[in-house]
Amino acid sequence: MGSPRAFGVGSFVLVLLAGLALAQGPGWVDDERLEAAVQEPQNWLTYGGDLGGQRYSRLDQIDRENVRRLVPAWIYQMGPAGVTQTHPLVVDGVLYVTNAGSDVSAIDAATGEELWRYDHQMSRPVSGERNRGAAVAYGKVFVATEDERVVALDQRTGEVVWDVKVPPFDASHLVPEGVEPPGPMAYNFRWAPLAYDGKVVVTATRFEVNEVDSQLLADAVARGEDPGVAWINANLGRRAFVAALDADTGEEVWRWYTTKEGDWTGDFTPTAYDGTPLDRDLEAERALAERYGLGWAAGSASPWQIPTVDVERGLLFVTTGNPAPGYIDLMRPGDNLYSDGIAAISLDTGELVWFFQESPHGIYDMTTQNVLFDLEHEGRTVPALASCGKSGFCYVLDRETGEVLFQTAAVVPQENMYTRGTPEGVRAAPGSLGGVGVSALSFDPTTGYLYVEGIDQPEIRRLVPVPGAPHLFETTTESIPGESRGTVTALDLYDGGKVVWQVVTEQPMTGGTLVTAGGVVFAGEQNGRFNAYDAATGELLWSFQVGGPITAPPMTYEVEGRQYVAVASGAAATRTQRGGALLVAFALPLD
Repeated sequence: MGSPRAFGVGSFVLVLLAGLALAQGPGWVDDERLEAAVQEPQNWLTYGGDLGGQRYSRLDQIDRENVRRLVPAWIYQMGPAGVTQTHPLVVDGVLYVTNAGSDVSAIDAATGEELWRYDHQMSRPVSGERNRGAAVAYGKVFVATEDERVVALDQRTGEVVWDVKVPPFDASHLVPEGVEPPGPMAYNFRWAPLAYDGKVVVTATRFEVNEVDSQLLADAVARGEDPGVAWINANLGRRAFVAALDADTGEEVWRWYTTKEGDWTGDFTPTAYDGTPLDRDLEAERALAERYGLGWAAGSASPWQIPTVDVERGLLFVTTGNPAPGYIDLMRPGDNLYSDGIAAISLDTGELVWFFQESPHGIYDMTTQNVLFDLEHEGRTVPALASCGKSGFCYVLDRETGEVLFQTAAVVPQENMYTRGTPEGVRAAPGSLGGVGVSALSFDPTTGYLYVEGIDQPEIRRLVPVPGAPHLFETTTESIPGESRGTVTALDLYDGGKVVWQVVTEQPMTGGTLVTAGGVVFAGEQNGRFNAYDAATGELLWSFQVGGPITAPPMTYEVEGRQYVAVASGAAATRTQRGGALLVAFALPLD
């Protein structure tokens, strides 16, 4: 018989909270469930599998011995037109998935039968539609849409609970006298929201721009104006952000902008983190800093991923992308804070706590969701964070301080990485797409292995003068025929980030990985192959042709004792013809 002291006030509170959640019925997700998501391997409660983004499943029914027997268990036709990059969630036997048009479906996770569907109506035309997932919490399904809205749906019925449009940065007070104010800056929500702490956190993207409208520059030169100033004035408001909304009402709680207001020049840092010289004309940048001083208000730096959460420290971790304009770098003098790095921000207030910048002055985005884990380092246990970027490097940081603990081995070849180009053209790698793109990472805490998809696609960079503006130069890029492939790499984060194994794929890898306790890593290719690798060796154990490109990350769940692995594929032809975009769930045969 246990001691009476074993059931104290803390235990009573936990039982009371569990009872309240149970009273809400199956499918109810609260903060306690999200914090303990790893204890529910039968479900997949948030984009990263847990609030720390490890994408590791404790399910082991499917293992390295029997994975070759996997077969499709069911197929759901999604639609509409667009690129299929979505990530499903599963809560107590119900699967929730978005499609490219920001529609949401609730599906029986065992059969693929549609339970309800929300058809999103765009408030403005959107090109290249895509959506990367939903969030489920507090009896609602949250979706952030291509037309700058966040919608909360009733989890049981799909009916709209609230629908809010999130405004971009208002730059009207910055417009110089005599200059026509630009209209509101259009942007997109593409990443899944993060639901936690009574908030819905969303990341605003598609502010980035590399090529600059040549006609705008030419017109400015013809008027005798500085084309850089003209571009900045025409793009005031091109400023990305992370915002937290109240989960009950949709009211905005806080907002953090990814470009530092007023002075984003920083220290004019001459090297990347590892000491590699950056190809920067620092003298020219300093001379132009005052002239292009409003560049921060047009500087983009889109946050490329859903944040991860350090519950104990009340921190959100966000990765940021390139500043704008990408290819005429002297129009944005300085280090361009807070681009191309990792930011820790307060969950309560949205205030910046620390920032690490991999690539000052913007060459390579930080692109992946940050992965949280504990690391034995120099005799102590460090709360760590791992993240990868288009440079092809991954970084492990102390998540309390932002200190870099180490830089891993590169997952793709590197050559003339930071060059702006030459008049004759120079080969550079990784190219503009990566490195590591927006593919989801997965981390096995039992081995310390981080599984990373890579893009090996070098390019030729040329530096050409901007007509009529002798102080400005533009970097142009062109692909190299026949030189485009991908990688899947296992890095040992418990041993300094060395490469354990690597496989090369026919095409760049752009979806993401999943690792399970069965010793299997799953990853899909753009040629339609869905692959299973031995997590320890990289040996290909199984492959299935789904019939369409896979640019989405896989996930796994269990219903009534049967484990499933699901992945989205393809793109549909029209909004009314669903046939091209599929969600496929695999399982072992029932015999």
